[in-house]
Amino acid sequence: MPAIRYRSIRLLFIVLLIASCPAAAMVNPAAVYCQQLGYRYITESTPGGDFGYCVLPDGTKTDAWEFFAGSAGGKYGACTKAGYRQEVSSDPQFCPFSARCAVCIVPGGGPVPAAVLLNLSYEETSCGDSSCGVPENALSCPDDCRSGDWDNLCDGIRDSRCDPDCPEGAGDPDCGGLPTGLLSIVCLVVLAAAGAGICLVLRRKQ
Repeated sequence: MPAIRYRSIRLLFIVLLIASCPAAAMVNPAAVYCQQLGYRYITESTPGGDFGYCVLPDGTKTDAWEFFAGSAGGKYGACTKAGYRQEVSSDPQFCPFSARCAVCIVPGGGPVPAAVLLNLSYEETSCGDSSCGVPENALSCPDDCRSGDWDNLCDGIRDSRCDPDCPEGAGDPDCGGLPTGLLSIVCLVVLAAAGAGICLVLRRKQ
């Protein structure tokens, strides 16, 4: 069994286990999904009741549950951000909290629920309970949230892990490119080589 599939099944089992526990207070999965991706979740009161919306980077206000399902705002969903193709699934094993949910088609690993890809927890958490959940992050609760994981925070800490919360890796020194110190050394070497080359040319002209 591919490693990604084993990890997906294991994480899905954990999520289902949490969901089956009556003592655990649950938060809105659609709100958690929206916020964990770094977007703003808002609620509006209408004659038909309160509705939740996810405000996407382009300013679009989309129904939070439709976004969670993958039927709206697809290019801003977890799958697309991770570089995978996204589909809408109504399979109960993938969507324990709603009739439909977004799943990512991972090459060689099959469909993976977007919530599992983000390692989302819908249980209300508090710092020190060994569970990184809303609203904790690596800075507010380092005991529960490891730097470089999905926690709705691009912390920019050098930890040898590219933080998925940093857009296209910007703001995290571990997301590709040369480390700042090494880059400085390379620049000095290049400048020294250029200077030596110029001196050599000038001597030959004398």
